[in-house]
Amino acid sequence: MKAGKAITGMVKSTKYFMQARCSQPAVHVGSNSGIYYDTTLAA
Repeated sequence: MKAGKAITGMVKSTKYFMQARCSQPAVHVGSNSGIYYDTTLAA
């Protein structure tokens, strides 16, 4: 966990991670790796 650049993308990733997890467990499949959120933000 590094503070600075990672925080910008991590904060948003965490928000989506929590929402997707509560909303649809199916989407939470790739959330474990954290790449799913990273890809969504990067895309």
